[in-house]
Amino acid sequence: MSPPMPIPDVAPALVPGTLDAPAARILANGTLTALVTAAGSGFVQSGWRRVTSGGADAVDAHDGILFYLRDEDDGRLWSAAHAPVAGAPDAVRVSARPGCLRIERDEHGIEASLDVALAPDAAADVRRLRLRNASPRARRISVTSCAGLVLHHPAAHASHPAFSKLFVQTRRDGDVLVARRRPRGAEPEPLCAAHQLAGPGALEIETDRARFLGRGRSLARPAALEPGAALGGGVGNVLDPLASQRRTVTLAPGETAEWIAVLAVGASEAQARDAA
Repeated sequence: MSPPMPIPDVAPALVPGTLDAPAARILANGTLTALVTAAGSGFVQSGWRRVTSGGADAVDAHDGILFYLRDEDDGRLWSAAHAPVAGAPDAVRVSARPGCLRIERDEHGIEASLDVALAPDAAADVRRLRLRNASPRARRISVTSCAGLVLHHPAAHASHPAFSKLFVQTRRDGDVLVARRRPRGAEPEPLCAAHQLAGPGALEIETDRARFLGRGRSLARPAALEPGAALGGGVGNVLDPLASQRRTVTLAPGETAEWIAVLAVGASEAQARDAA
């Protein structure tokens, strides 16, 4: 694993507001483009190919790289941003500076701060999540990342999504999830992706969206986030690929923990993994 990419400090002036019609911010580094809304949704794109899930013309509330928070003692579920679990936060603050967006959300006695940026010298989306226990008791909190994988032209994927997903294969390489789109016909060289959630806590993984969601469920309340549920560890020729990792930590009152989530791409699995 490469050292975590630095994320610029965000100006301290914060702009609270409702999220009925979240504004969007576009980040770019010459290789990747990321659209991130104030709700935390969006997408990542490499050239003409979409890396993460998202419609060809619109952004759904559940698109992009998402982060779930779960209290492992009482089972309560919420998210680091408005998406995918809207919840009832005590406060939400959104701020930005060139090259970085910050979303802060206080809920259930946990202060969450999510910084989103692109690496300046690599094809990598880098997100830093900090949690502070603002409650008077110790808390066991799990952090779960989730990103639907496309690795294809967004319009082509949207026209036949079930068929398009059949060409994405996943595997685990140490603490990194690696995905590769198998070439089909006259398609150009395949696009590969690698995802890692680095930080404290034992690692769980999943790349099978069907197992993650469960029957008849959505990303707002997936089966993998039910109280006590673990990630299943599925990899291979999954029918609907995603990249999800989980780490669980115990925070004493006033204690802070930090995770770095990286989603990198490359023309080969090795290239993507080296950037993650």
